[in-house]
Amino acid sequence: MKILGLPGIKPVTEQWMKQLLDSLELGQSETTVQQYQCWSRPGSGLDMKLEADIAASTCPDLVVAKSIGTRVAIYAFAQGMLSVKTCVFLGIPLRGCSSEESGTLQQLCAAVPILLIQQTADPAGGYHDLVSLIPETQNCGKREVPGNDHMYGDIPRLKQIIESWYKQYQ
Repeated sequence: MKILGLPGIKPVTEQWMKQLLDSLELGQSETTVQQYQCWSRPGSGLDMKLEADIAASTCPDLVVAKSIGTRVAIYAFAQGMLSVKTCVFLGIPLRGCSSEESGTLQQLCAAVPILLIQQTADPAGGYHDLVSLIPETQNCGKREVPGNDHMYGDIPRLKQIIESWYKQYQ
């Protein structure tokens, strides 16, 4: 199984994503954490199409994405570039998502098994914002974690949540 990690916008989230993916016990897997091109070009913004192209080229079975990484995955899915078996999204920046992105997220939730993990009071949009945006579907799991800092630092807890949810889809 190929797992693609799409970290947040800050380079420090690359290491966090590696730690999270390394902690997961989901059977034999090959993991890749994407390094965004804007990290090597200070002052440039994230190029959504470029990053979506790179993500799609890895042909992942599972995408684990945090913050801006969720938007990269949503964009790639909307453009028909990305086909995955399952997704895990952490800290979706709900307040930064357009109505088109929200609609695509709803389509993604109906199309593939997806786990959405959101902090209770995430400054980019809390768990209750997520619940009101995404209707219940058979494929969509939602988990609330305590917090209000958009950091998602409790890797052992995240590991437990992700592994428990993922077992349903093996």
